[in-house]
Amino acid sequence: MTEQPLSGSTITRPLAPGCRLIALRSPTLPPATHTNCIVLGDEELVLVDPGSDYPEELAKLDEAMGALEAGGARLREVWITHHHDDHWVGTPHLRARAPGLIVRAHERTAALLRDRLAIDAPLGEGDARSLGAAGRVRVLHTPGHTSGHVAIHVENAGALVAGDLVAGAGTVVVDPPDGDMAAYMDSLRRVRALGLRALWPAHGPLVADATRKLDEYLSHRSWREARILAAIGTAPTALDAILDHAYDDVAAALRPLAARSALAHLAKLVADGLATEGGGRWRRSE
Repeated sequence: MTEQPLSGSTITRPLAPGCRLIALRSPTLPPATHTNCIVLGDEELVLVDPGSDYPEELAKLDEAMGALEAGGARLREVWITHHHDDHWVGTPHLRARAPGLIVRAHERTAALLRDRLAIDAPLGEGDARSLGAAGRVRVLHTPGHTSGHVAIHVENAGALVAGDLVAGAGTVVVDPPDGDMAAYMDSLRRVRALGLRALWPAHGPLVADATRKLDEYLSHRSWREARILAAIGTAPTALDAILDHAYDDVAAALRPLAARSALAHLAKLVADGLATEGGGRWRRSE
């Protein structure tokens, strides 16, 4: 991802009026290497997903925020899309440099982070804020990747701060029991109905054609589900055998992640009445 200068900083990239991106190298899963931290507003700033605690990346974050503060802006809040480390671990550093900072997350995310990070206020479905040149931003609860996942609709830009609902490259792991494939696909459909122009995911390049990307994601998940169902026999079938057939296109190094998403698909198939499970094996419903 190419970073472009803004307001004297060499590490912030403009996205739309009042919206900026800071790409921070983070403890994320490959093939991603960075978390896209999004800054919303021009005077009262909200920062979404400060996902790195590497010292050199925190120095970059300080430089970027310092450039904005030199122009009269102030960081007021941090919003966290979900509880995975690569979306929040820079928050304690920001709290130390900005006394009075308010940290918000969905109540489910707050519960999952209870022993690791204090959440000051909830961030839930329908919460809205006017943030200067960024205009009105609205929070959407988009569960699936995690139970407490949220995304932020930047209405003036026709864009979505997407967190891990989508990735700029590749797909997203849905890891049960907190991850839920049925909820994830419902969230994709809901977001598609917004008629968005762009997606600003937490990992990978920005997405200029939101509808096309969301259609690709929905098509891919449906295709994968069909392959999993085809891999299940009338006799009980083990997960490894299902992976051999349904994920034969996935590199061996990614097989453990594929297994987690396969379990999410299998749980959906059971809930849909298309398969049954017993003793860690699955068979098609008759």
